[in-house]
Amino acid sequence: MMTWDDVVAHVRARFAVIDAGDEHVVVGWKAGGGVHAQRLDLATAFGAPWLRVASSLGDRAAAHADTLMSHNATLAIGALAFDGDTVVLHHLTPLALLVPDHLELVVKQIAHEAVRLRVHGLRTQVRAGLDEFHFYA
Repeated sequence: MMTWDDVVAHVRARFAVIDAGDEHVVVGWKAGGGVHAQRLDLATAFGAPWLRVASSLGDRAAAHADTLMSHNATLAIGALAFDGDTVVLHHLTPLALLVPDHLELVVKQIAHEAVRLRVHGLRTQVRAGLDEFHFYA
Protein backbone atom coordinates (compact mmCIF):
# COMPACT_ATOMS: atom_id res chain seq x y z
CA MET A 1 0.00 0.00 0.00
CA MET A 2 1.23 3.49 -0.85
CA THR A 3 0.15 6.74 0.75
CA TRP A 4 -0.22 9.97 -1.24
CA ASP A 5 3.13 11.11 0.23
CA ASP A 6 4.71 7.85 -1.03
CA VAL A 7 3.27 8.48 -4.51
CA VAL A 8 4.64 12.03 -4.60
CA ALA A 9 8.09 10.95 -3.38
CA HIS A 10 8.26 8.12 -5.92
CA VAL A 11 7.11 10.31 -8.81
CA ARG A 12 9.61 13.04 -7.87
CA ALA A 13 12.43 10.48 -7.76
CA ARG A 14 11.58 8.79 -11.09
CA PHE A 15 9.97 11.39 -13.36
CA ALA A 16 10.29 15.05 -14.36
CA VAL A 17 7.85 16.93 -12.13
CA ILE A 18 6.90 20.29 -13.65
CA ASP A 19 4.24 21.30 -11.10
CA ALA A 20 2.97 20.10 -7.74
CA GLY A 21 0.43 21.01 -5.10
CA ASP A 22 -1.03 19.41 -1.99
CA GLU A 23 -3.16 16.96 -3.96
CA HIS A 24 -1.66 16.92 -7.46
CA VAL A 25 1.60 16.36 -9.32
CA VAL A 26 2.22 17.14 -13.00
CA VAL A 27 4.82 15.13 -14.91
CA GLY A 28 6.34 16.45 -18.14
CA TRP A 29 7.22 14.17 -21.05
CA LYS A 30 9.06 15.11 -24.23
CA ALA A 31 6.89 14.27 -27.18
CA GLY A 32 8.10 15.24 -30.63
CA GLY A 33 8.99 18.91 -30.45
CA GLY A 34 6.90 19.72 -27.38
CA VAL A 35 6.03 18.71 -23.87
CA HIS A 36 3.16 16.43 -22.90
CA ALA A 37 1.87 17.15 -19.38
CA GLN A 38 0.33 14.37 -17.34
CA ARG A 39 -1.54 15.07 -14.10
CA LEU A 40 -1.70 12.81 -11.07
CA ASP A 41 -4.38 13.69 -8.50
CA LEU A 42 -5.34 12.42 -5.10
CA ALA A 43 -9.02 11.51 -5.41
CA THR A 44 -11.62 10.03 -3.10
CA ALA A 45 -13.87 7.17 -4.16
CA PHE A 46 -15.94 4.83 -2.00
CA GLY A 47 -14.70 6.76 1.05
CA ALA A 48 -11.05 5.91 0.40
CA PRO A 49 -8.04 7.65 -1.21
CA TRP A 50 -7.44 6.84 -4.88
CA LEU A 51 -4.91 7.94 -7.47
CA ARG A 52 -6.13 9.46 -10.74
CA VAL A 53 -3.62 9.65 -13.60
CA ALA A 54 -4.82 11.72 -16.58
CA SER A 55 -3.32 12.78 -19.89
CA SER A 56 -5.00 15.23 -22.24
CA LEU A 57 -5.67 14.27 -25.83
CA GLY A 58 -6.95 17.66 -26.92
CA ASP A 59 -10.09 19.66 -27.48
CA ARG A 60 -13.40 17.90 -26.97
CA ALA A 61 -14.93 19.76 -29.93
CA ALA A 62 -12.38 18.14 -32.27
CA ALA A 63 -13.12 14.61 -31.06
CA HIS A 64 -15.55 12.13 -32.55
CA ALA A 65 -17.42 10.32 -29.77
CA ASP A 66 -17.91 7.18 -31.89
CA THR A 67 -14.17 6.94 -32.53
CA LEU A 68 -13.37 7.48 -28.86
CA MET A 69 -15.88 4.94 -27.60
CA SER A 70 -14.79 2.35 -30.15
CA HIS A 71 -11.18 2.81 -29.12
CA ASN A 72 -12.10 2.61 -25.42
CA ALA A 73 -12.92 -1.07 -25.90
CA THR A 74 -9.35 -1.78 -27.07
CA LEU A 75 -7.53 -0.16 -24.15
CA ALA A 76 -5.62 -2.42 -21.79
CA ILE A 77 -5.35 0.35 -19.20
CA GLY A 78 -7.34 3.51 -18.56
CA ALA A 79 -10.43 4.93 -20.22
CA LEU A 80 -11.19 7.79 -22.57
CA ALA A 81 -13.45 10.46 -21.13
CA PHE A 82 -14.57 14.04 -21.52
CA ASP A 83 -13.23 16.29 -18.76
CA GLY A 84 -14.83 19.68 -19.33
CA ASP A 85 -13.74 20.84 -22.80
CA THR A 86 -10.94 18.28 -23.01
CA VAL A 87 -10.66 14.63 -23.98
CA VAL A 88 -8.53 12.71 -21.51
CA LEU A 89 -7.17 9.24 -21.09
CA HIS A 90 -7.34 8.51 -17.39
CA HIS A 91 -6.90 5.67 -14.95
CA LEU A 92 -7.94 5.41 -11.30
CA THR A 93 -6.65 3.00 -8.71
CA PRO A 94 -7.07 2.80 -4.94
CA LEU A 95 -3.97 3.77 -2.96
CA ALA A 96 -4.60 0.72 -0.76
CA LEU A 97 -3.71 -1.53 -3.73
CA LEU A 98 -0.93 0.60 -5.20
CA VAL A 99 2.70 -0.54 -5.15
CA PRO A 100 5.66 1.23 -6.84
CA ASP A 101 5.78 -1.11 -9.86
CA HIS A 102 2.06 -0.59 -10.54
CA LEU A 103 2.44 3.18 -10.14
CA GLU A 104 5.25 3.23 -12.72
CA LEU A 105 3.27 1.07 -15.14
CA VAL A 106 0.21 3.31 -14.91
CA VAL A 107 2.13 6.58 -15.25
CA LYS A 108 4.18 5.38 -18.23
CA GLN A 109 1.41 3.57 -20.09
CA ILE A 110 -1.21 6.30 -19.74
CA ALA A 111 1.25 8.90 -21.02
CA HIS A 112 2.43 6.66 -23.86
CA GLU A 113 -1.07 5.77 -25.02
CA ALA A 114 -2.18 9.42 -24.84
CA VAL A 115 0.69 10.50 -27.08
CA ARG A 116 -0.02 7.60 -29.46
CA LEU A 117 -3.70 8.54 -29.69
CA ARG A 118 -2.80 12.14 -30.48
CA VAL A 119 -0.74 10.87 -33.41
CA HIS A 120 -3.59 8.76 -34.77
CA GLY A 121 -5.97 11.63 -35.33
CA LEU A 122 -7.89 12.14 -32.15
CA ARG A 123 -6.83 15.78 -32.32
CA THR A 124 -7.56 18.26 -35.07
CA GLN A 125 -3.87 18.79 -35.77
CA VAL A 126 -1.57 15.80 -35.82
CA ARG A 127 1.97 16.84 -35.13
CA ALA A 128 4.71 14.79 -36.76
CA GLY A 129 7.18 13.10 -34.47
CA LEU A 130 4.98 12.50 -31.43
CA ASP A 131 5.87 8.83 -31.56
CA GLU A 132 9.23 9.85 -30.08
CA PHE A 133 8.43 9.52 -26.42
CA HIS A 134 10.70 9.89 -23.44
CA PHE A 135 11.15 11.70 -20.16
CA TYR A 136 11.09 15.48 -20.28
CA ALA A 137 14.19 15.87 -18.13
